Amino acid sequence: LMQDCDSCVGSMVSVRSSASVVDAAIVDVGVADTVSLGAINGSRSVVLSGSSADISKVLSSAGMVGVPHKALSVSRAFHSPLMCGMVDAYREVLNSVDFTSPSVGACSGSRMISTVYGREVSVSEISCVEYWISHILQPVLYAAAVDVCYDVGCGVYIELGPDQTLTRLSQMVLSGHSSEAKLEHYSYLSEAATVHSLLFVENKVSTMGAEKRSKLQYC
Repeated sequence: LMQDCDSCVGSMVSVRSSASVVDAAIVDVGVADTVSLGAINGSRSVVLSGSSADISKVLSSAGMVGVPHKALSVSRAFHSPLMCGMVDAYREVLNSVDFTSPSVGACSGSRMISTVYGREVSVSEISCVEYWISHILQPVLYAAAVDVCYDVGCGVYIELGPDQTLTRLSQMVLSGHSSEAKLEHYSYLSEAATVHSLLFVENKVSTMGAEKRSKLQYC
């Protein structure tokens, strides 16, 4: 749906600054209708998302001069106002979905931390159309979600994906906590099919000791 929607075309740029500074720059330039924070990955690590031209205006504004930034390799402005163009079609698809409680083998019953809300969520909160619409439009509150995982005692972090991007972000966030925390990071580095990825996680979880398994949380 995103690829077919021309209004979703835009850019995403990683910026080494705080959310408050970047948000203020968006407002000052007057482009809040086309640019927003797409992700908050750390205290000084955020992602701008939206119209390519308007992102350039934000980055060249007085408050952003000299701030390090890097364009991401994407063709769509995910988690920005530009995604509104595909929401109706997405809602139609979601309305055909029969939402049920999540179950992933040995992980069944694990507490869930949402990167939409940056906090722990219940099954009922995520088992609705509006939650998944928010996933498209709202920024990814990754740092907040990792902070919550740490606060509730999570000692094992598993990234399910083709590289270690989220593992590196997690390490950055967790570095702000006690250095005595015993943390283990697993990354699934292959571009294998999803079913193989899930089998990998299932194997990792099933071979953990009971103490480690009890600390496993999911973002």
